[in-house]
Amino acid sequence: MVVGVGTVLRDDPRLTVRMVPGASPIRVVLDSTLRIPDGARVLADDDATMIVTTDRSAAERRDDLRRLGVSLVVVPSGPGGVDLAEALGVLRERGIRSALVEGGGEVITSFLAHNLADRLVVAIAPRLLGSGTDAVRDLGVTDVSRSVRIEDRAVHLVGEAAALLCQRTGRDLRVRQPQWRCPCKRQSRSRLFQFSQRQQSAAPARRIDRLLDRCAFD
Repeated sequence: MVVGVGTVLRDDPRLTVRMVPGASPIRVVLDSTLRIPDGARVLADDDATMIVTTDRSAAERRDDLRRLGVSLVVVPSGPGGVDLAEALGVLRERGIRSALVEGGGEVITSFLAHNLADRLVVAIAPRLLGSGTDAVRDLGVTDVSRSVRIEDRAVHLVGEAAALLCQRTGRDLRVRQPQWRCPCKRQSRSRLFQFSQRQQSAAPARRIDRLLDRCAFD
C-alpha cells in the first residue's frame, strides 16, 4: 500500500486491514524530506511500515525514525520528490511484487505521468461533491492523441458504487486474465472477480464489498 506523505499529514490513515481477517499489507510512505510526524498512525502499531525518502532529508531525522523501528530507505530525488522508479526497484528487491497506490492525487499523477502504473481501479460513488478534489492532476496533455489510453475495461458493481477495472495501453499484461491478489492474505483472490459465469456465481458480493479497497492487482 503506497501513499505520499501529504496523505499521511492530511488524513492520518492507519492503512491496516480491519474489515476482513488477515495480516495488513506493508505500508509504504513516500516522503522526500521526512515530514512525517512521530505520532502518525502508520507508525503507531506493530504492522510493517517502510518510508522511502531521499538525501534531501536530514540524517538526524532518519536516525530518529529508525530508533522507532521504522524501516527507512534512501533513494535519489526525482521530479517533485522521490524517484518513483528507484522506489519501485527497492520494493522489488525486498520481495514486493505488487503495490496498490492509494494516493493522494499528486502521487497518483506522478505514477501515471511516468508510465509506472500497470492497471487502474476507478471507483465511482453515487455522490455529488461539486468541484471536489482532483484524483488525477495535470498530466501535461494538450492533445487527445497524447492522452493516457486504457483498455481491457470491466465494470463491477460494488455495493452502491461502481468500479472500473482497466489497464494501461501498451502494457504486456494480456497473456492472462486479470487476477486480484489481496495483500491481507498474500494469496490469489481470482475467485472474487471471475470472468466465467460459473465462477462469478460463486463469488459472494459481500466479500467483494469488503475486499475491493484492500486488494491490488497481481
